[in-house]
Amino acid sequence: MVDEISVHLQLPPVDEPSSEGFVVSSGRHFTEYAMRLRVGGVVMVQLTTELHRGLLRPCIQLFHVTPSTCVCIEHITAPIKCFCHVATKSAARPTYSSADHYRQLWLPVLAMEAVHSAVANQHSVVIRHVDVRWSQHRMHGEGPVYLATLKLPVSFCEYRCIRLTAESVDDNDINDSWSPDSREDTSRGYVCVRYSGISMPVPPLELPIGELVNLTENLTWVGHCIISRVFVDKDRLFYRVYLKVHQSSFPLPAHLLDGSPVPATIELIDKPLLDRYCIHSPLVAAATAEGSSHKTGSNKKVHTHHFRSIFQVSLDWLVAVLISASAFLQ
Repeated sequence: MVDEISVHLQLPPVDEPSSEGFVVSSGRHFTEYAMRLRVGGVVMVQLTTELHRGLLRPCIQLFHVTPSTCVCIEHITAPIKCFCHVATKSAARPTYSSADHYRQLWLPVLAMEAVHSAVANQHSVVIRHVDVRWSQHRMHGEGPVYLATLKLPVSFCEYRCIRLTAESVDDNDINDSWSPDSREDTSRGYVCVRYSGISMPVPPLELPIGELVNLTENLTWVGHCIISRVFVDKDRLFYRVYLKVHQSSFPLPAHLLDGSPVPATIELIDKPLLDRYCIHSPLVAAATAEGSSHKTGSNKKVHTHHFRSIFQVSLDWLVAVLISASAFLQ
């Protein structure tokens, strides 16, 4: 009877759906909301471009559910482009020249699988009004690299079941001048950073596009980042999260680099536990194989079955740990 009546009710519009304030009454850390669409209805989207068969074509980047809430269609439909590099070489080989060769071939493949699994799980958390501090670095052989740091209270994350795998350090040991290694691209998770109401300068155009599209309208800057590392202080008061921008449709707005307090909306996308262990399995296998070759004094190529046996042992150990953990939680 309740379902039949609810169909005829006109619910008030929601500008900013949030679970904050509803935990006490509902006992849940999330809130459910829906958007009704009809054929011929008008929705608000933000467009970007993508390369298709050598030509640029428009595609939807953001879908606005409410004036202040949007869904990033870009990283949902193209997670690998947004959060990792494409593995261009086949990793399955009968022999490998060295342990490092084995690691270089398999890590990009596992990174692609981890990104796809993380986005497909749909276990992301959206946090608004986050203070993100940006910096720009120049790396050899690359363009400008944008790094960011943000702080989240540990109590805030634990109360809302937000999981961050952090390394415990003293405040004096934290160095904010850290810069990433261009050869190291492993991640501990993924973050979609969004700034709304950004005014971007328009470059000179040959075609009169301004007669068809309003080029002065504010837009939302979207940056897809990987979590490089996470620290927590000894007193467990704050998490310090370090980010590296992997993909963005246009450069970071200049006024964000001078430390201006502009609140951001971040979407934390957790990397599944199984994928985290799978990323480290080839590292362990490669290190073990390299160590055994040094002990024997052999410089011969390493066969695949040697890596496979070590990799299988690490996977069997992982499965046993997961089964024990699930039995303990039950």
